Amino acid sequence: MKVKEVMSAELRGVRTDTSLKDTAEHMRLLDIGSLPVVSPENNRVVGMITDRDIVVRSVARGADVSTQNVGDVMSSPLVCCHEDDEVEEASTAMKAKRVRRVLVLNDKNQPVGLVSLGDLAQGPIDQAELTSVVRNVSTPAPAEAP
Repeated sequence: MKVKEVMSAELRGVRTDTSLKDTAEHMRLLDIGSLPVVSPENNRVVGMITDRDIVVRSVARGADVSTQNVGDVMSSPLVCCHEDDEVEEASTAMKAKRVRRVLVLNDKNQPVGLVSLGDLAQGPIDQAELTSVVRNVSTPAPAEAP
């Protein structure tokens, strides 16, 4: 099965210069936990911001989320796949990079959606492979220096 058959196609983004407070509010209203990050200079996706990025890289360090911007704490580089890739390729990328979401690109390398662990769970992926991906991305990474 192709990625385009299981991905979430409604894609919303946020600019690197958007405050973390505004980004968190946007996530709350949309009931989502991540957004692609777009550069205001060239309108290209340059990273992802997650609710976890905001908490771990800003709130936990005592930063002011009203003045700190998305570009300061976003995850980069991006982990991507193409909409015509097999679903297994997306799961392999998630496992290798230890991410829960992968940006989906079209044949012109333009973002067209996201594929998440939840999308994989609803697709035809082998249960053993799904378990392997979940275990891998859920294993704690080495702690960052304070």
